[in-house]
Amino acid sequence: MSRPPAFQFYAKDWRDSKLRSRSLEAQGAYISVLADMWADSDDQCSLLLEMTGLARLWGVSLRKARVLLAEIQRTPSPLFLTEERDGLTYLVSKRLRKEAQGLAAFRTERAESGRRGAATRWHSRPNGSASSSANGSAIKEPIANDSSALALASSPSKE
Repeated sequence: MSRPPAFQFYAKDWRDSKLRSRSLEAQGAYISVLADMWADSDDQCSLLLEMTGLARLWGVSLRKARVLLAEIQRTPSPLFLTEERDGLTYLVSKRLRKEAQGLAAFRTERAESGRRGAATRWHSRPNGSASSSANGSAIKEPIANDSSALALASSPSKE
């Protein structure tokens, strides 16, 4: 299944005081992490907390990456959760997790709705018969029993 190429970007989230209290540089680093989470992680909401990778992502030195991460994760209001998985630490966005779960639920619901619609349309009719024709069954009796009806229809009218 293909992944959604974008996530909703809400102005209200961007104007949140937790984010606005950070420097513009840290705000840019934050949105950069969100974009990487969405585009590259399997769950679309987490990123391995590895300083070399963050420095490369942000285009800064390791020292500067540590400063930016400290500002982004400043207590008492860090911008990302941290989670341990298989001995590794990940930055996790609650907001992207909610977005990814909502989109997955929507895709599942739409697929199920399509299956139900197809089953209703193609597999069972109100009379219990199944048909592969959009209009039901073929005409049981021809409209004309002989060619005389054809001859009348094709002859020029006398007026």
